[in-house]
Order: sequence, then C-alpha cells, then structure tokens
Amino acid sequence: IRAELAPGKRLVVIGAGVIGMEVAASCREEGLEVTVLELLDVPLLRAFGRDVGALYGQFHRERGVDVRCGVGIAALRGTARVEEVVTTTGEVIPCDFVVAGIGVVPATAWLEGSGVALDRGVLVNERCETNVPGIYAAGDVARFFHARHGRHVMVEAVENAQLMAATAVSNMLGKDETHAPVAWFWSDQYDLKLQSVGAVDDYDRVVYRGSIDTKQFAAFLLKGDRVTGVIGVNRLKEIAAAKKLISASIPVVDAMLADAEIPMSKILAGPSPA
Repeated sequence: IRAELAPGKRLVVIGAGVIGMEVAASCREEGLEVTVLELLDVPLLRAFGRDVGALYGQFHRERGVDVRCGVGIAALRGTARVEEVVTTTGEVIPCDFVVAGIGVVPATAWLEGSGVALDRGVLVNERCETNVPGIYAAGDVARFFHARHGRHVMVEAVENAQLMAATAVSNMLGKDETHAPVAWFWSDQYDLKLQSVGAVDDYDRVVYRGSIDTKQFAAFLLKGDRVTGVIGVNRLKEIAAAKKLISASIPVVDAMLADAEIPMSKILAGPSPA
C-alpha cells in the first residue's frame, strides 16, 4: 500500500469496517482520491454500532471520502492490475488500486468431526475450555461464554487474545479462572482518537456526553439503567470510568451521563436515593 501512496491516485476500499476506514483515512490524508464501498447500510456497524458508525461515515465524507453504503461488488476489471471496480448497481468506478478489508471467517473446518463444538468459531466456556474436557481455545477463533452478557461472544482484538490465552493456560495448569473482560478497542482516524469499552451490539438507546459538532464526545450505550458499552471520541477520560460502570454493573441516570459538568466520580457512586 505504501508504494501506491501518491497524491491524486484513485483508491477503492472494499469494506467499511475498522481496517477499511483506517486505510481510507490514512490515504485521504496523503492526498489520494478515496471511494469506500460497503455492503451494509452504515460504516463500522460491527465494531461501533449503528449510531457511531453513521457519525463516522459523516466524518469521512466531510473530509472528501466518497462513502457508499448498501453497495456490493460485481467485478474487478483490469489487465496487469485492477483498473476499475464494477458494483452490483452497475456503476463502474475507475481506480489505480484496491484495498479489500472485508473481514475474516474463523478457520475451523479442520475441527469438523472432532467432537469440539463449533458455531461461527470454537465454542468455549468462561474458563476457555471447549465441550471436550482438557481442550482449550483462545483468541479470534474462540467464542467464549460471557456471564455478564449471558451468551457467547467473540471479541476480535489484541487485548482479548492476550488475556484469553493467559486464562486458558492458567486453567490448563489446574487453576480456576474465568474470562469475563470488559472489551477494549481503539481506532485512530484523522484527528479522531476513538476508544470503546464493553459491548456495542446490545443496547436500546444512546446518551451523548460532550459535543458531536466539535468531535469530542462519549457515546454511552445503555440497556435499562445499565451501561453496556461506551465509545469515546477525543474524550478519553470517560473510558476508565466506563470500564468500572460496566464491570460493577452500576445503575446510572441518563441526565447525569449527558451533563459534562457532573464528574464521572459522582456517577460511579451510583444514583442518589430518592
């Protein structure tokens, strides 16, 4: 990719996930003309949920990226290299090169018939052990049972792989440890430093703290009176507090979260008795 970074070159990015949007941001800052094609209806949907994903689509468009959602790929055409992308809507997009960031599928075919339970990855319990005693799995290939969420989850992030491997090894050595992290993730795009904690796919409303217009805000994802996840953009001080809110399952009041004048330490203390 570095060899292609010349101002004025035309890039098509296939996939508006984290990889695709980070590549789009980096190349746009180098002066390239960037088009992003995404099959889903908003960018970054899996990583950060619909609301923040839509905001990031807006941020990229403001910087000149042509973000097109709901668009699939019919063909890549060219001679010695790709020269144009044909979409499922029939559009032909000329380009100098293409970057595909379309995600991965866990490679579990070699385990079929082994007796190890599979479902979009290797299923493990909260101790990182499969249904076959003594067989463990960790990392991006493993979907682990998360007691806080009451379901199996897959967290494709470096920190999770490291922590999960440590838990698996501890239990192999006879200890009894559980893997129940508050997931943490980050992404740097343009001057936007984003960090997220918790789950971004299990909420019924979003409460914003800070200013979307100035690109400094924390989006609190809530279900009932509990925070399930937080996404901070250039508002990193909320992230540490958010981890505590989620791990301790502290009840919150929407109005307090939205009021940036109320310190997070007060919110961590829980709502005052009526």
